[in-house]
Amino acid sequence: MFRTRLSAPVVFFHIPKTGGVTVHSLLRKKLPARRICPERFNRLQRLSPTQIEQYDLFSGHYDAASISRLPSNSRVISVLREPRARILSLYYHWKSHRPEIAEQNNLAGPRLAHRYGLLEFLRCPEPVIAFNIDNVQVRSMIGRIWVGRNRQFRVDEQVALHQAKEYLESLFDFGITEDLDSFVARLFPRLGFRPPKQVPYRNSHREFKRDKTMQVVKREPITDEIEAELDRLTHWDRELYNFARDLLAEREAAAKRRSA
Repeated sequence: MFRTRLSAPVVFFHIPKTGGVTVHSLLRKKLPARRICPERFNRLQRLSPTQIEQYDLFSGHYDAASISRLPSNSRVISVLREPRARILSLYYHWKSHRPEIAEQNNLAGPRLAHRYGLLEFLRCPEPVIAFNIDNVQVRSMIGRIWVGRNRQFRVDEQVALHQAKEYLESLFDFGITEDLDSFVARLFPRLGFRPPKQVPYRNSHREFKRDKTMQVVKREPITDEIEAELDRLTHWDRELYNFARDLLAEREAAAKRRSA
């Protein structure tokens, strides 16, 4: 564990259902609790400059606009996931909350997941759903996350995609959920941390049997209608995800050439 201050803050831009709980749990083991910002949601604007200065790690469901409030030398990292798989993971994660837990804690997402089947959920106009499933990976990287009444972006879609790609390229590092082990193995030495011998995956369905607030739910078959809705909701996210995979492959190839 690092006892001295880091040379620059680490900011984990945690997009929901991308394996971020695993990354967060590994990062927080490296620093004393007093140097980890407790704000895990998109409310960094509530922190004063004095409060921000005392932390070495920020980790939460932020967006690019919130992160811009942090020190300019921050090392921002993130993880992307295949977008259709991310939506399915979110839906079943929400649905796995026991109904009484969703009601007791006023959890809007889990409550709606229990109310609707998968197709109805994907088509639901409720803002709490749209803000979590409609091209969220692109939207969160272009500023303050926002979904218009007709599911539009703040800017033209192609412009939004271009901005998201530029933002992704500017990150200190990023990975993809489907190869989280490689991301952690590459990232930790760059941060000055010893990488773990094994990446323990957290917040997965395998843990639900041990969590009394959760339940295992049966997955629905993916129909043509569901497939079409998933494609509609992830068109721009899939463009960004494919760009991310290609960029990682290019960087890996360049690293191998340098070490040859």
